[in-house]
Amino acid sequence: MDILPRPGSFAPTEMDGFFPQNHRGFTLLELIIVIAILGIISVTVVARYKGLKKEAATAHADSVFQTAQTTVARHFAKKLMGAISDNITSCADLVSYMTEDPTKAGWTCSGTNLKATIGGSAFEIRIKSAETSTSRAELCCTWESPNCPQCS
Repeated sequence: MDILPRPGSFAPTEMDGFFPQNHRGFTLLELIIVIAILGIISVTVVARYKGLKKEAATAHADSVFQTAQTTVARHFAKKLMGAISDNITSCADLVSYMTEDPTKAGWTCSGTNLKATIGGSAFEIRIKSAETSTSRAELCCTWESPNCPQCS
């Protein structure tokens, strides 16, 4: 049996024997199985996306905390060298010395607290103890992170 079209026709037909008589398309069961598999894949992707969103928010908060820690250390070093005489005692003091202003990224200052809500999660950096002439300010955070001490 030839699979070439008959003279005068452009494509093979069932009559030519090119298409098997018993297989004309997908069954309803096959389509349902494919849809179920696609549903499972999409649920997995959405769950992973939500996890990445939370990780990104925590990474941003960790970055702001590390910047604040560096600011406190740099400020205290300048103070020991006699370049400055004031202390970091409030959030406003801390933010004024930071190289990157976190309030431009949605963080707010209130007393000794620097707060933000990122991706639905709340983050807070606190001045645990203010800077003095003999010790630098201590900071803590309210979220779970190996990069910052927890506030008690």
